[in-house]
Amino acid sequence: MVSGYVEDLRVGFVTDLWSPPRDPLGERLNPGQAAVVAAVKKAGIAPELSAGGHGGTGKYADLAALDGKSLRGNAEAGSQARALRGSAN
Repeated sequence: MVSGYVEDLRVGFVTDLWSPPRDPLGERLNPGQAAVVAAVKKAGIAPELSAGGHGGTGKYADLAALDGKSLRGNAEAGSQARALRGSAN
């Protein structure tokens, strides 16, 4: 996962896992979106806005509101997030 955070602006950036508005939110998080939420929690950051790698923005609160409603379950999303972090090392 390639991500960044500008603290004073409270803007997060992540490529491909969630790129609003290209990737509209559904009733549940897909595995990539769940990995973003898990990474934000682990980092202890509080983004208000998420900038996607394809030019759009979305409110992070809208994504986070779906936490716990994952298409493949939060345990799998956590494993995906751990795998992504491991591949970056």
